[in-house]
Amino acid sequence: MKRSSSPSAGAVTKEDFEKAIKDTPIVDVHNPGELLVRLRKCNETCLNPSADWKVKSKALSEIRGMLLADSDFVVPTMVMHYIYWEECLIKGMKELRSSLCREYCITVALPSVKLGHGFFRQVNVLFKSLMSLVQSSTKIMSSSAVVAAEYIAEYVRVPKLFSTISSEINSKSNSIRKMIFKMCNIILSTWPREVISHQIKVMMEMVKAGCTDADVHCRQYGRDAYSTLAERFSKEARIVFESLDLKRQRMLMDTHSMPTTTACYSVSNENASVSNKDRLHDQQKQFANNRSRSDVDIRSTTAKISADTPKTCVTSLRSKPSIPRTIRTSQSTTFSKSEASRIQMPNIRINHQSSRDGNRKVLVLDNKPHGSTHSQPTAGSIFGPSRGVPRIAPPSTLTSRSGVKHPLGTPIVKPSLISAQKHLTTPTSNK
Repeated sequence: MKRSSSPSAGAVTKEDFEKAIKDTPIVDVHNPGELLVRLRKCNETCLNPSADWKVKSKALSEIRGMLLADSDFVVPTMVMHYIYWEECLIKGMKELRSSLCREYCITVALPSVKLGHGFFRQVNVLFKSLMSLVQSSTKIMSSSAVVAAEYIAEYVRVPKLFSTISSEINSKSNSIRKMIFKMCNIILSTWPREVISHQIKVMMEMVKAGCTDADVHCRQYGRDAYSTLAERFSKEARIVFESLDLKRQRMLMDTHSMPTTTACYSVSNENASVSNKDRLHDQQKQFANNRSRSDVDIRSTTAKISADTPKTCVTSLRSKPSIPRTIRTSQSTTFSKSEASRIQMPNIRINHQSSRDGNRKVLVLDNKPHGSTHSQPTAGSIFGPSRGVPRIAPPSTLTSRSGVKHPLGTPIVKPSLISAQKHLTTPTSNK
């Protein structure tokens, strides 16, 4: 026979549990004493390691049969005298045989329905072992544990159950975390509002953890739990929504387009200071205020000048004469016509110097500007006594840098206009 490759092959469903409970034979007991005796006997049988698994399965069926009896004293007696039967269920969660593990999970599910909050003590102890079965690789065992956990989440309505469930929310197994978020959704869907309100903060933290989980399936169950939370606790759902980042918020909106969720999203948008357009304007204004004063905006400056400058000023700017032509000298010095007319010619004087050859005239360039009272040093011939025509320093030495001394000790005087030297080289006759 060909083996089925379906992922749900061998899985146990809630309908299987209901059918197994319905097919359980009812055991009639007449008084509480008889009930306790039979419960003790079943407990010892299940704890016996040498007992056959079929015998243990029959003992578990008998416990269920006594719970299904119509006697009024059964439930109070079992809640009060839990020591007679709880040990077999707590240790039975570690059973390795898949068929027997299935019977234990069915037996745990029935007291959850019949005893309700009276079964919390046992759930608090066996919950960790039950979560270990959830991550089992055997499909019968894992699916049976999942259905048993669903029964616990629906019928054991004790606020302290929130703490028991949240202890496994940081488990490394994604199967366990997925089961936790699934139980949160069941609790939010079935429990009374006043019972959930006692531990609503713990529930909000679990829902937020489900929406931000690393596993995609866990996030799906977390978003389902958030949708249920938004239906019944809109204010708390809005707080959870605003605590998420933008990516998670968009994921919630895309996955669940529910009116309550949309309302939460709109409320979070109303809490913003400004809209997107106003926010952009504020950012630009803040950027402009933080700019350096030396940072000039050419466009804004041009616009301001064009708007504030009077028409007379604009007319004067337009009527400004063109750039004048320039005059080039032999030393490649550029002067405009207007500048050339303002240049002052150097003062020229004739000094009579005596030497052994007689008197001779020396032309001296006086660079002292008009109206100046400071005397400038005079310079004679830098080539020493000469018998010929008096000379002045050649242009190469006159154009040297100011402040550099000649090797002979005579300072070099730089004329203000070199082109004027050409007219000063005419020799004079000795008297």
